[in-house]
Amino acid sequence: MKILVCVDGSEQSKRALEETVYIAGGYNVEEVSVIHVLNYRPESHGEVAFPANEHLEYYNQLKHKAKSDSQHILSEAVELLESKKLKVTPIFEEGHPATIINKLAEAEGYDIIILGSKGLSGLKKVLFGSVSNAVLQGAQCNVYIVK
Repeated sequence: MKILVCVDGSEQSKRALEETVYIAGGYNVEEVSVIHVLNYRPESHGEVAFPANEHLEYYNQLKHKAKSDSQHILSEAVELLESKKLKVTPIFEEGHPATIINKLAEAEGYDIIILGSKGLSGLKKVLFGSVSNAVLQGAQCNVYIVK
């Protein structure tokens, strides 16, 4: 069995890691990959969007910080899974999370994708949707969404 677990640093993704350990303990797991997808947009980090040529240095500093935070999230997840004696492959990507997760899962033949639910509601969900829902709708394999 090949497992792809998705992390973003949220409590739900931490629970997804715990479920991954539980599932891996009960099956013959040949591979566990942990992925973090950085979808960096200034407005997603509490910043106001600005024209690409203006404030480029500030934008690059924010993006560098976001990448650093992403690497920290990924390394913590890998460390946790390795501490449970699982062989882990870390994956870091940039772009739209659901698209990247689904393409990777299909291309690499994962049997299951495990990820946390963000619990988006109201207008935010209507406008942006949720990564977990988009993964669920687009995946060609089983998807386990952890609340």
